[in-house]
Amino acid sequence: MNNIATISKVIRLYIIYTLFIMKIKINYCSLILLLVLFTFQSLYAQTPINVGPQTATFSSMIRGYHFTAPSTFTICGLYIPDDASTGFQRVRVVKFNAGAPPAYPGTTNNFTQLFSQSNVNTNAMIPCNITVNAGDIIGVYGARGGNCTNSYGSANYVTNINGTNVTLRRSGMQSCPNTNPMANIWSEVNYKIGRIIMYTNCCSATPTLNVAPASVNICQGETTTLTASSPTTGGTFSWSPGGQTTASIDVTPSTTTTYTVTYSVSGCPQATATSTVNVSPVPTPTVNNVTICEGESTTLNASVSPPGPGTFSWSTGASGPSITVNPTVTTSYDCLYTLGNCPPTSTIVTVTVDPAPTVIVSDHVICDGETITVTATPDSLGGTFIWSPGGQTTSSITVSPNSSIDYSVIYNLANCNAALDTGNVIVNPSPNIICNDTVICFGQSANLTAFELTGSSGGTYLWNTGQTSQSINVSPNVTTSYSVVYTVNGCFDSAAPQVSINPLPDVSFSADFIEGCAPFTTNIIPNVVVPTTSYSWDILNLGSFSGNQITPVFPSSGCFDVTLTANDGVGCVNSATIPQYICVDEVPFADFTPSASMFYELSEEMSFINNSTGASSYLWDFGDQSTSIQYEPTHLFQNTTGGYLVSLYAYTPLGCSDTASVVISYQEGIIYYIPNTFTPDGDNHNQIFKPIFISGYDPNNFNMSVYNRWGEIVFESKNSDIGWDGSYGIEGTDAPSGIYTYNIIYKIPTNDERKIVNGHVYLLR
Repeated sequence: MNNIATISKVIRLYIIYTLFIMKIKINYCSLILLLVLFTFQSLYAQTPINVGPQTATFSSMIRGYHFTAPSTFTICGLYIPDDASTGFQRVRVVKFNAGAPPAYPGTTNNFTQLFSQSNVNTNAMIPCNITVNAGDIIGVYGARGGNCTNSYGSANYVTNINGTNVTLRRSGMQSCPNTNPMANIWSEVNYKIGRIIMYTNCCSATPTLNVAPASVNICQGETTTLTASSPTTGGTFSWSPGGQTTASIDVTPSTTTTYTVTYSVSGCPQATATSTVNVSPVPTPTVNNVTICEGESTTLNASVSPPGPGTFSWSTGASGPSITVNPTVTTSYDCLYTLGNCPPTSTIVTVTVDPAPTVIVSDHVICDGETITVTATPDSLGGTFIWSPGGQTTSSITVSPNSSIDYSVIYNLANCNAALDTGNVIVNPSPNIICNDTVICFGQSANLTAFELTGSSGGTYLWNTGQTSQSINVSPNVTTSYSVVYTVNGCFDSAAPQVSINPLPDVSFSADFIEGCAPFTTNIIPNVVVPTTSYSWDILNLGSFSGNQITPVFPSSGCFDVTLTANDGVGCVNSATIPQYICVDEVPFADFTPSASMFYELSEEMSFINNSTGASSYLWDFGDQSTSIQYEPTHLFQNTTGGYLVSLYAYTPLGCSDTASVVISYQEGIIYYIPNTFTPDGDNHNQIFKPIFISGYDPNNFNMSVYNRWGEIVFESKNSDIGWDGSYGIEGTDAPSGIYTYNIIYKIPTNDERKIVNGHVYLLR
């Protein structure tokens, strides 16, 4: 190596002489050669560890030696001189873990590899950074060719390492490094050693250190890469802040930050360099929330501080710092601010829509001189009232108008006015009626008629008998007073006529049987027979009869009025009618139609249409131990897989009956569940929106589409097992919280019928 230093010095002097003495123009090759020589001199022209002269040459042999380190030092270079053979070399440095390698033919594998490199040319310096601790037993080996079975060179040689004499001892191995695992290392004391020269203290100046880029501008939230490099190899890097030890680091500072990297090479002063990452924050847009009344519009104004050249865009699709919106319900809008190539920032603004209140004002009808309270009833309390006319501010006002008038109110709640409503107060005049007294015979009927004297027509009558006609027929048994109230336009007057009773013949009758099935026969006789009295009978729709006893035959169904007239022979005639006294029933006909001929659900509700005739009451037997007496019932069948026999029993009032039955079988129906809310927030609960089908659909004929509020498809699936995870687009962008519309189309496998299900689902993050 001393020869190399001499040659290097001569070449440098030659180049300097050529450049400055000969005044020849500098070319790139001369400059590069000069830089290489100066660099080589500064890095490697340091302390060589002499191994003595080479005395024999076997180009394919292993050369090597081992020694005990007298102190801690760094092997910073390995050199193969030209007298150690020619051609490419393989070099390896190891540390023996169990003492010195044994003498030949002893073997050991107990070592740690510290360094290895292949294809090194003769006269080449191999830079390295191998730390050797005091007391370590170090082996240095090289090889060329494939027959690596022996070693050669000078006998054990005493050299000097950092001021201490050290004996280098001949050492070999039975396989070549970098070709096979190193094995069977042995020592022969009396043989010669190889010619691989170590170097220490290879650094005489601070290494050169560069950082790229030295300065860079990024947006807040972006990442940039800083890379340190040095022509001096074998060192280590250390970054601050961060503590990374790689040559390149990725940083994402939130503010402008200067990063310092330190490069350390054993035996050399530390080198430092810096890189400044300038962070440009992107301001977040500011938009104030707004509250409006239903039906109003508002302008949303966005701004950033400090103002910049960026652009604004809104979730509505509009652009610019201001947009006008008129939502019908409370709605949130997303405002994005984009500055250059920086990621956009966003703000959510909410427009709260207060519903417009409603108010209803009561209408009234009064009579002359009456007082009435008019009330305004809002749908939400807490507002203010202003009446017209009058200007009152209460919810109710008391008025006594002389003529018909309208009262209107303005209702305001939270600065929102309700639509104007008006209450009508109609003032009507009071009527005047009379009703004359009358005299009747006992058992007879009297006609009582009320007359309105003022000409107020169109009113209603209400007698104390409950009748509502202008005239009524009454049959009191004793002298009786009656009353009638006439009401017209909410005003009323009353009268109290009296009906006086003269005695009448006692008239009453009875039948052996009053009910039966057609054809029906019965005996009818007076209850009291007076010899001076004559009797006549009239049966409605059947005919007239006479005598103290009659036996009519009723051929068909119906209820028949029976009238008995008695003449006492002294001028009083008395008659009595028992309406529908004799009732005859036909045999009814029972028939019904179910809403479906088959069950499709395990638990299914079914309705029934009653087609029966001639019946007055019904009994339904559903076949599941449940019954009903309704005319057309609705029944929920439980666990209907086996089907049921449903029977209808139809009855007349007299007990005549008929029966109809229908068997309803079971077929598996459609069972599904569709949720109305899901929360794709990463908590592994309720992350996916999809319908859950149990039965009754064809999974190979299924389609689900999800739409946002603008009608855009954000998700589509043809597989009922694949639901929506709350993202949209190729990038998988998270959809905002809100209500989305779904459309599901599926086919029923039994009849190829396609069903469509529409609904809404709420996405909540």
